[in-house]
Amino acid sequence: MDGRKVAFWIVLGLALGYSGAARSQEPEPISQDDTKARLEQQDRKIQELMETVKMLQSSQARPAAAPAAALPTGTSSLTETDVQKIVGDYLKTVEEKKSQEVGYQGQAAVGPPPVPARKPRKVTASAASWA
Repeated sequence: MDGRKVAFWIVLGLALGYSGAARSQEPEPISQDDTKARLEQQDRKIQELMETVKMLQSSQARPAAAPAAALPTGTSSLTETDVQKIVGDYLKTVEEKKSQEVGYQGQAAVGPPPVPARKPRKVTASAASWA
């Protein structure tokens, strides 16, 4: 009988616990004033968005102002002398880089200066005892 009593009390406790949790999840009643305020706020927001949409649509409908100096397709505002100057400057920098690379390669071929060889030291009995 003790097992049945324990099971009864466990089931009863769980049932009461779930029913209390279900009751605590009920939403609080919303007053009509709060509802009206939210509705008015949403109406204002909708009106603002509608005005924004109309403004954007009207700005897209108008053709864009023509540039001051309309150029034919495929042309630019650079003159022939501007292009020659740009190309000349580029070629100078390429030449300088090549000359620097050649200079570095020449040094690499020669290599670093040789290190003088040393004669090996003779190990004496006193030096061996230190090790």
